[in-house]
Amino acid sequence: MPAANMDSHRVTTRLHVDELILDYLQWFCISSLLKERRLRLDGNVGKREWTDATKSADMGMRLVNSFSQTFKRLHPNAVLPDSIALRQRICRFTTVLLRRLDATSPTFTRASQSSPRTRAWLSRRRASNVIEDLTSSSPPSSAPIACEFSQTPFSPLVLRRNTEEMHRQMGFSGLPAAHQVYWGNVSLRDGLREFMILSGWTCAFNDEISTLWMETATNYMVQAVLEAYRCEGAKGINALNECFSWGPTANGQDGLDDDETVVNEMFGGDGGSVGVLFEKMKTEALLELENGKLSGFEDEDISTLLANVGALVR
Repeated sequence: MPAANMDSHRVTTRLHVDELILDYLQWFCISSLLKERRLRLDGNVGKREWTDATKSADMGMRLVNSFSQTFKRLHPNAVLPDSIALRQRICRFTTVLLRRLDATSPTFTRASQSSPRTRAWLSRRRASNVIEDLTSSSPPSSAPIACEFSQTPFSPLVLRRNTEEMHRQMGFSGLPAAHQVYWGNVSLRDGLREFMILSGWTCAFNDEISTLWMETATNYMVQAVLEAYRCEGAKGINALNECFSWGPTANGQDGLDDDETVVNEMFGGDGGSVGVLFEKMKTEALLELENGKLSGFEDEDISTLLANVGALVR
């Protein structure tokens, strides 16, 4: 076999081995995290079983992290292969969603990449914010009402209580301090980006998104908004923009990277009807927020959330 072919064969074989290793680590990490979540949802779990599950999940994340850093160290100047990048993205989304940290990052943290992407998306939609985009693309009867919102933002005490309740529901607050090391504060907003990109690549190789997916995505966007304002204390319209700046944009625009391209193509599925239905669901969710009505929350609570947005929207 010629030397060039031998080198190519070695690279291909080495990559395949790396994929198999990461497949196992990914399975161990995600299955451990999901088992831990199932136990959190079960009201009758022994302390020992809970501790063992948490240790297993922590170990899974450390192993994925170790692989990621070793791979970068061995290939410092190489472009990350798509097969490895996809597996890492799956792990990243899972750990962000369930532990609020990025297991593929050297520090387990993640710098937000939402703002530049949000500005670019709004620019392609020729809107300064998602409310303006909604108003310009909806019939007059569906446009949000520019009502007077309460101008009292959430107090630090309420923000802390909301965050504590979120941590309680996630199982974080009941853990001993020694087991809270591998819990972070990455936001749902950043997890939303991973969710959309993963969905886009899945659609590119499989099938178009379903109505159930659109409902899930819309609910995720609403939950990300609620967390941003009710727990993180976000002010202004930026957080709302970041959570709702998803949907089809005009094709043929320069500056779209591969991830943005596949997401845009995902919304363009079925001759564009996928994007139309998604925009309809997104509009309904935004209208619920704008009108101060959201199932499961007091009107005053949502009005207070909107107080941080209303001054810029009116």
